[in-house]
Amino acid sequence: MIKYRLHWSMHPHKDADWYAAQCARMSEDEVARELDINYTLSVSGRVFTAYQPQRHELAGALPYNPQLPVWRIWDFGKTNAVLYGQLHPDGRRILLHERVLTDSGTVEQVRVAQEDSDQLFAQAAFHDVCDPAGTYAATRDIKPEVDYLHEHGIYPEYQYIVSLPTVGRKRRGLELVQNALSQNVNDTPMLRVYTGGDGTIGGCPILQAAMAGGYCYKKDAAGNVTDRLDEKHPYEDVVDCLLYWFLESHRAAELADHHFEPVYSAGHWSTLVFDQD
Repeated sequence: MIKYRLHWSMHPHKDADWYAAQCARMSEDEVARELDINYTLSVSGRVFTAYQPQRHELAGALPYNPQLPVWRIWDFGKTNAVLYGQLHPDGRRILLHERVLTDSGTVEQVRVAQEDSDQLFAQAAFHDVCDPAGTYAATRDIKPEVDYLHEHGIYPEYQYIVSLPTVGRKRRGLELVQNALSQNVNDTPMLRVYTGGDGTIGGCPILQAAMAGGYCYKKDAAGNVTDRLDEKHPYEDVVDCLLYWFLESHRAAELADHHFEPVYSAGHWSTLVFDQD
């Protein structure tokens, strides 16, 4: 016997009022699992509790502003990721695109990133940030990942991240993201994720799923949520990029009163200059 499970919206006697009534009596986890039939959105133990799809997600045309630089964030490894976003003058952030590669090295990662950059953000000024671990060589025979980026004129920032205590680094990044999810600027969320649109390129579907519940805390044998992160691929990779961006760009915000001024290029490199006056 084959059993089919249909979404509630296909039932002739269930409407939006019925759904609202069910949501009022059920937990978020039950709604995601039983009504929405979406186990990815099952929120028990999720990290980004303030994330609301209807509020933080953007669809339609790519919301790229050519007047602003594009932040390009790199996470290295056999499973690697590059995340693209823009930081608006009023503090709003929009995640525009992600690229996750598996069983891939840095050479391929750089090649694909340059293709994406040219296709999606032609003539953009790029500001690069990366995982600080990419500055260390795994062995004497293998050079650091950032060396490959340098060979292509890409000079990522990571110094502020390195200056933070390793133990509390990730927690600090998560706090910054949570704060952004909870805040508005002129009734617009401080952080939004572009999910893509019909016939369009770009978008962050993996980050979307990670923030909606895929990136979560582990549970013990009894099913109780612990304080240990369940950092599975590919959610971990895109979230790490997000945290690097928040941490390193937060440096600029902290130094805004000290003549800190990013200098962007129209090519595939970037650097930072300090006014010594």
